[in-house]
Amino acid sequence: MKRVYLVRHGHAIHENTYSMDPDLTSIGEKQARHLTSFFKDRKIDLIISSELKRAIFTARHIHEDLSKKMLIDKDLNEVHTVGDWSRFDESQAKFLTNLSLYYPDERGEIGESLRMIRQRVKRVWHKILEMDAENVVIVSHNGFLSILISYLFGVEEADSVPISIRHPNVSVSEIKIEDTRGKPNFPDYVYKVQYISNFSHIPEGLITY
Repeated sequence: MKRVYLVRHGHAIHENTYSMDPDLTSIGEKQARHLTSFFKDRKIDLIISSELKRAIFTARHIHEDLSKKMLIDKDLNEVHTVGDWSRFDESQAKFLTNLSLYYPDERGEIGESLRMIRQRVKRVWHKILEMDAENVVIVSHNGFLSILISYLFGVEEADSVPISIRHPNVSVSEIKIEDTRGKPNFPDYVYKVQYISNFSHIPEGLITY
């Protein structure tokens, strides 16, 4: 049975600036070090991170501590960080940071629609399902992970059912996946959610959102 751990990156620099790709703060670095303790006694085969710095720096702590293979996949990027996102200036980044999407085809002049994000989520999730690795750590972002978890609960790309989950930094959600392809009257996969946004490994003074 495959296990996938969904991790939100550590605390990033957002104060007094708008950036699509901020660095981790010193608190974020400390959080990432505590995150390694969560995985210390768990079997991990592969770590996959978004291409954004705050996710990569978080994932590297696990990668270096466990000496496991690490991949970068831009499909795990946060909402709106696709295409030419690196060219967005501060005013465009501020616009996208404050943009809320409630309907599938609603979007701003730049960035993704909710339908586009859900299509990206579905694409990368099924890519992960087809991997040989049985125990996978995904390091991504609050918006992306909320949409992914809503997809696992049955929200489809055309639904007007936005679900927002407030994931603390370096919190972990665990999904067990049973491959039921070939079984009559079963879907291809059965998802067994073990917990969402577990942050028991983070000291109280380091809990941030």
